Amino acid sequence: MANIFSLAAKNSPTKMGELDRLFRILSTGEWFRTVDLAESLGWTEERVKSVCDLLSEYGLARYRKTDHSISLDPRLKKLMFELDRIS
Repeated sequence: MANIFSLAAKNSPTKMGELDRLFRILSTGEWFRTVDLAESLGWTEERVKSVCDLLSEYGLARYRKTDHSISLDPRLKKLMFELDRIS
């Protein structure tokens, strides 16, 4: 499992910056527990779960409510990789 604490080390005061930190963590393609994401991002676990529900609803991530884990959808991960590559 990637070190999510180092991936989210950069703090940003903006809401987009907060989402950017989350996407940076999820872009590894691994599964992350919401409790670990909450700790890493400085969010409540309920907030993380709400964002996970939203990402899942729009097909951007896969969210397993049974063990409260989330992983970025592989198609979005590929898109993010391609965008990074060309920028």
